[in-house]
Amino acid sequence: MSIQTNLEIQESTESLRTLMNQQKTSLRHAKIQALYLLKLEAVETIAQLSTLIGRDCSTVESWLDLYQQEGIEGLLGIKKPTKEEIKQPCQVQNPEEAEILTLEEIQQRYPRQWVLIVETELDEELNVIRGKVLAASPDRDEAYSKLSLRKGKLLAIEYTGPVSDDLVVLL
Repeated sequence: MSIQTNLEIQESTESLRTLMNQQKTSLRHAKIQALYLLKLEAVETIAQLSTLIGRDCSTVESWLDLYQQEGIEGLLGIKKPTKEEIKQPCQVQNPEEAEILTLEEIQQRYPRQWVLIVETELDEELNVIRGKVLAASPDRDEAYSKLSLRKGKLLAIEYTGPVSDDLVVLL
């Protein structure tokens, strides 16, 4: 298994080293470390690289494919909002007029958005099954600013886009 010859790492060794040291999780650190070692030409094969960073060859290969397709943001699971998403205003609905949607329907209608859901039906693990959308916005802070509209009703908050592998939520 030789290193992908068509993989061009855009970042400098200095910026990769800085970025590597800034990572707060071992997963993200290992992803940047892989790029850093490749940029330095410190390894000749995927197998060597995998051994050095302590990850499986197939994992490293998938990281390199992801980097090649989506760059550093894609590799780290950082999504930059599109211009359309940034300009999209927060959608607010009267819960009395809103229809009850399943979580799958909410995810389809409001892709990559923060959604406030009232009148929720939850499963035994408190995951949303269905409910009425009160507000939706690609901007988390804007969606949270609509919390006062719930008028004492119980509320669930969901993000309908992809979530980074190393995201940690504290309650």
